[in-house]
Amino acid sequence: MLGVQDKALEWYEKACSAKDIPSFQMNKGTALLYHGRFDEARESFQGVVKRLPNNANAHWCLSRLDKAM
Repeated sequence: MLGVQDKALEWYEKACSAKDIPSFQMNKGTALLYHGRFDEARESFQGVVKRLPNNANAHWCLSRLDKAM
């Protein structure tokens, strides 16, 4: 399964570079969390909140991240 997560992160990073779409950022943040890259995941989720302040999922992910650290 780890190989699949590595490939997913690679594709999410490419997608985020090509287009600034919040759902791409959310998926990238989730993949980063899986890899333990918490600071980068936080940046992804915060980017979504900046663009979409009412995005409950991004706020929830940030709150879970705060509890994990």
